[in-house]
Amino acid sequence: LWLAAADLEVRAKDLGAARRLLGEAQDRSDRNQKGVLEAMRPALTRCGFRGDPPWVSGQAYISPPATFPDYYEVWGRDNAGQGAKGQRKITSVPALVGYLERALALAEAGSEPP
Repeated sequence: LWLAAADLEVRAKDLGAARRLLGEAQDRSDRNQKGVLEAMRPALTRCGFRGDPPWVSGQAYISPPATFPDYYEVWGRDNAGQGAKGQRKITSVPALVGYLERALALAEAGSEPP
């Protein structure tokens, strides 16, 4: 779940980072670039995302930072068609984009995942 109101400074930093990551992922996807997750790995790891190589769509197994909402609660539960592995971790660019979009929408609305 997102941070409590007492952590507004950290929350604002996380929201800014999430917006930048989302913009970069969407931009790279729109240009049909290959290797988007690998290319974004430095930016993602700077923000606290973690995972083992390879950071390749369909093979990745990436976790968001502890200060970000839980991936499964925000995106994985509703998109379980990717198999058990895809339910708990980010495994592709579409999953990263969907997760960031939904997490930002929840944060901006001041709500938490159902």
